[in-house]
Amino acid sequence: MIQTILIYTILAFCLFYFTKKSQYYPGAKSVLLYSIPIILYTIVFGIRYGVGTDYFNYLEAYEAWNITHAEDYSWEPGFVLLNSICSYFHCHATILFSVIAFLQILLIYLTFKHDKDVLAYSMLMLIMLGIGLWNFQNGLRQAIAFVFFLFSIKFIINKKFIYFLLSIILAINFHYSAIILIPIYFLYNKEKVYFNNQKMQYIILGISAVLSILGIAQELLGRFDSLILLLGYEKYLGSDFLNTFASEWTPYTYALFLVYCLFAYHYPNVQDFYKSDKFFEILYDLFFIGTCLNFIFLGNMMFGRILSYFTNLSFIIFGYYINYFVNTYKYSYTNFLSFAYIAFYILVFYIYAVLLHSYDHCIQYATFYQTHLHRTQEQMFTDFASNY
Repeated sequence: MIQTILIYTILAFCLFYFTKKSQYYPGAKSVLLYSIPIILYTIVFGIRYGVGTDYFNYLEAYEAWNITHAEDYSWEPGFVLLNSICSYFHCHATILFSVIAFLQILLIYLTFKHDKDVLAYSMLMLIMLGIGLWNFQNGLRQAIAFVFFLFSIKFIINKKFIYFLLSIILAINFHYSAIILIPIYFLYNKEKVYFNNQKMQYIILGISAVLSILGIAQELLGRFDSLILLLGYEKYLGSDFLNTFASEWTPYTYALFLVYCLFAYHYPNVQDFYKSDKFFEILYDLFFIGTCLNFIFLGNMMFGRILSYFTNLSFIIFGYYINYFVNTYKYSYTNFLSFAYIAFYILVFYIYAVLLHSYDHCIQYATFYQTHLHRTQEQMFTDFASNY
């Protein structure tokens, strides 16, 4: 427990501090400071052991790969190639996981290399909101697909369809579900956003809340079988992952819903603060619709995975809003109160859900080289699996 708290807290601080600091120095020193968070993230999540519900599946498959040299073509070609290269050079499993972690963090840093203030707060949120611990470590292949998608959004703004398509093809090579992202180019290449109206956001949030509470999503399940097969989630058909929903809203759900209502309330001012930055507007659009759909399908792991391309953007949207509040809370009582509530929510969530329940969520930290902790990590995974 102590190790988990220290590792994640120190990592979150370092990601924020060195990213923020890098913008104040020129040339090589800036590059060095900017590289430190990438290196730290790669090491921490490269040498981990038993962190993430899918960890042992990937570990056992890779170790079998090393013995038999037989490629598992049930996975996507890009991930097969990555495993094959590491296996060819007889790399330890930590090298494979390090390469995966490096890809995850590198593409985020390349995407935001010209906006280090937002990036710094986003990196803090990546850890404190649990995105980098749950979503990135539980769904390794889809996390790589997600960061390729994030990287591709700049090409929508620049109207470079070929570069966008190549990025999405790379994403598809790590998770077939990324095929649903191709139409996004055509939705946003005409410099139009769809959810920048404040009242519309309130209405859609309200409708999604009502549908979520009424459990209407369960009535729609039978219509999605073909889509589930196409996106590579066939293992969820007939399983609890597909049929299970949250039975009711918890205090956490209400608290999070209020955060999103505050986002909608402050959206016009945030939009002005970033001078109608098209990148922010597209990210917010995608995040908003993903969030509303996630409320409707609340607690359903399968739909949560599909929507993760949009809901994973939450750590970036939080980064944008926190950067805005840090620069404006002194000048507005409303901004101060909103900032205080959101900061309180983040802190409580980090302490309660991430740190105190790290065992329940399979994110309790141990390294591959701490063999005395391996049995504990394996038991954590066994306990988690037995609940499903």
